[in-house]
Amino acid sequence: MAPLRTLLDHAGLITQVDLCPLQVHDLPVGRLCFETAPLVRTGDVLGEDRGFLDGATSTVLQPQRHVDVMVPLQSTLLSSPDAVQRAELQEVWQPQPSRDHQPIAFVKGVAPLWEACQVPLKACGMR
Repeated sequence: MAPLRTLLDHAGLITQVDLCPLQVHDLPVGRLCFETAPLVRTGDVLGEDRGFLDGATSTVLQPQRHVDVMVPLQSTLLSSPDAVQRAELQEVWQPQPSRDHQPIAFVKGVAPLWEACQVPLKACGMR
């Protein structure tokens, strides 16, 4: 886990690193790091990996630390249809830099459709 601090429009600085092999059952340890680390600040964005989505961490970070969580969606996640519908309504599809045939969209307010997550999400979806 490494928070990346934005310095300018396209530059950043890693300010803290915690290294260890990570398994799904280790998510509570990562949650504790995000809940208590002084370098996790208001306005930060946590990008979660699809293999390690943790609704409990999202539920703590947004209201308590004012940290946004971005979730990369795939079609098998229940929040995907909501994200796609929001992207269509908001007309926010953009060309993806590495795949000409697959547009990408970033949307806010995606409904979390799993029990552990109790806050709206920011999502990145592709079609």
